[in-house]
Amino acid sequence: MQENNRQILVVEDDRDVRNMVSMVLKNNGYECATASNAAEGVERFTDDIRLVITDLNMPGGGIVLIKSLRQIREVPMIILTGYHKQYSEQLDQFGYITWLTKPIEFASLLNLVKMELNRGSRLPALAGR
Repeated sequence: MQENNRQILVVEDDRDVRNMVSMVLKNNGYECATASNAAEGVERFTDDIRLVITDLNMPGGGIVLIKSLRQIREVPMIILTGYHKQYSEQLDQFGYITWLTKPIEFASLLNLVKMELNRGSRLPALAGR
């Protein structure tokens, strides 16, 4: 049985990237839910999700996804993008968010996942409450 803190939501519109990230995570003992856009990401954001890995430049927008999820509860996030500088000012309002630029180096991704899940275990259960 998987540990409850190993549930990850991967939101990425590029099917190949989404499937590869999900496969790498599953092969390393994590449980994954996937979504191809912001609206799907919000739908699949259950209480079991402990980390969100998301693209920014996708249908519905990564910024919208982050705002929506942060209204539900605080959760660590890893942003996968090739457009880091384009979004940096908009993301400053959310505080601490980890970035990983594309193309993805999977060893780096796995290290960030471990780090963010550890950090996430110390976050309050609900933001704004």
